[in-house]
Amino acid sequence: MAASFPISIVHVRASTDFGSVEKIILSLCRKVDSNHFHSSIYTSQPADTAANALSVQANSARIQCQCNSYLNRFSVESIKTFLKYIEDNDIQLIHSHGYRENIMALFAKYLKRTKIVATVHGWTAGQLRKAIDLRVLRCFDRVIAVAPNFADNLYRKGDQVDRVDLIPNFVDVNEFQKKHVSTSLKAKLKLDGTKIIVGTAGRLSPEKGMSDLLIAAKQVASNHPDVIFLIAGEGPEESDLRKKTIDLGLASSVSFVGYQDNMVDFLNLIDIYVSPSLSEGLPRSILEAAATERPIVATDVGGVGQIVKSGDTGILVPAKHPFLLAEGIEQLIADQQYGSKIGRRARNRVVGEFSEDTIIEIIESVYESVFN
Repeated sequence: MAASFPISIVHVRASTDFGSVEKIILSLCRKVDSNHFHSSIYTSQPADTAANALSVQANSARIQCQCNSYLNRFSVESIKTFLKYIEDNDIQLIHSHGYRENIMALFAKYLKRTKIVATVHGWTAGQLRKAIDLRVLRCFDRVIAVAPNFADNLYRKGDQVDRVDLIPNFVDVNEFQKKHVSTSLKAKLKLDGTKIIVGTAGRLSPEKGMSDLLIAAKQVASNHPDVIFLIAGEGPEESDLRKKTIDLGLASSVSFVGYQDNMVDFLNLIDIYVSPSLSEGLPRSILEAAATERPIVATDVGGVGQIVKSGDTGILVPAKHPFLLAEGIEQLIADQQYGSKIGRRARNRVVGEFSEDTIIEIIESVYESVFN
């Protein structure tokens, strides 16, 4: 099948959130070469009347976006609706971003002869779904793994090496950089200038390890009462985490600040960034923190070690060891000059290896390769 330019691509994402994966999709749609690619998005319609967060951002950026409630579940109707969209919009290439989305793309490959590419961002829905997904991905034209551990899973399942591409997530290093602290955000969060601020951002769900962060915060707060922890994000664990905060006596030391739509300002507000995750791919949140020269303490999971080199561009600790996490935070509190040094090194690493322009060019070459 020869490509006709511009190649018509649809990104498929069954999500109503606007997290790291959705940011990646939006960046791909906005930044790929418009002479060679025309990008659109196919996503979920929330069950209630709320707008899909990804579609809101896409519409603001003038990117074609189709919301469909059928994408929320598997059915004959969901497949028929999706295939009709592929046909009506002359889609040549599907780029899917998840387990359910990969299955939908597979139907299009065999029923509409559409080329299909998937990005593996991670598996958090259990071993059965992971096993099914690995089987489905063997039928794709190309598979992008954002972290080495994901690529290893694909290789072990017998995939041809030349169909699996290890391509990391990326960040706009011109947008995310060190700048003056936003006084309006500081006022909104009711912060004075005397506190050392430790921050994190992510979905409040079990795999993100926020419960371990609270245990670490207890140790840090007992030794450093001038430290405050800001937790940005929303998710199913929020009420339990708030209760645990009170149970640990951390009500004055930990603040849940919700979803932050301006992460540049949030990251420049904090002094130290912490990632306590139990499972990850290559988290965009760490790339953003590194690009803004924040000193980072992170758990050594997934592809985090690609960005954070302990003692060089941050501090790495084993997952599920909150007291080691606390020690890393306290090391940066005690030696702020060292923190500034590793923060600068972290930015240099991101600029050199994870910049948006560089990685998107690589992904464009993957798109073109499936038609060769």
